[in-house]
Amino acid sequence: MFLHVACLACICAQESLLDTTKMWSHLSITPSWGGPPPHAFATDFHKVSGLVTIDSVSYYKLMISTDQSQTNWSLQAYVRENGNGKVYYRGLQDTADLLIYDFGLEVGDAVVLREQAFNPLYVNSIDSVWINNEKRKRINFLPPEAWVEGIGSMFGLLQSGYGGLVGANHYLLCYFENDVLMYADTNFSLCYYNTVGLREPVSQDLSITIYPNPVISISTLTIDAELDFSGALLEVYAVNGVRVRSYPVRSKGIPIPASDFCPGIYFYRLITPEWKGAYGKFVVK
Repeated sequence: MFLHVACLACICAQESLLDTTKMWSHLSITPSWGGPPPHAFATDFHKVSGLVTIDSVSYYKLMISTDQSQTNWSLQAYVRENGNGKVYYRGLQDTADLLIYDFGLEVGDAVVLREQAFNPLYVNSIDSVWINNEKRKRINFLPPEAWVEGIGSMFGLLQSGYGGLVGANHYLLCYFENDVLMYADTNFSLCYYNTVGLREPVSQDLSITIYPNPVISISTLTIDAELDFSGALLEVYAVNGVRVRSYPVRSKGIPIPASDFCPGIYFYRLITPEWKGAYGKFVVK
């Protein structure tokens, strides 16, 4: 809801990524290997705080919080950036810095992050996006990934380079400046999701039907329960565990158009902020 693509006509002075006024919300969805969704959802928040000196080099302290209210913060690592758009990460036990961003890249360049830990990223194009009425440079990579200047990877602040990896799916849910929401992933309704350590919802929690099923033209998913739908979300997954659609839920009836999907079998999950939920599957012809 905050992002609009534009051609890259000009790039203004480079904005710093690390700033004590900023906060990032990151979601990881870990597949339930060997079974259908639902998967494990976990959200963490990051911010940087005061400077420290290590081996005569100045770093910000990188703080992490995993609770929804961001009440409890702990030190995760140290981060710094130079004047050329490069950002470095240093773990609490590390003796050297690891490159996690280089905003000085040009089209055709390749970059290796974290000292060969990941495969190279290749710059496919550079354009700009409007975020909250501000134009920002965006670098688009292969394997698919995007970095927005001043914000970082669309996979999450610390997830740069994750585009070609198999495993959990990563998303930058929300980005804040001075506690004001500047960017939100429009595939999600909230800035926090978490099922880690909680019992997965079972289908008996809510009564849900899809009719007709298989979906040929358009079907309706009907929820037979009294719910507070504020923040509710219907997520649809392909059989390989990849989320392919997210629908905000505002009433008991949710249209499921066949035109939104390729023919096949899909799993759905209804989630609410209270984490009551239900899941099941449908077929698209």
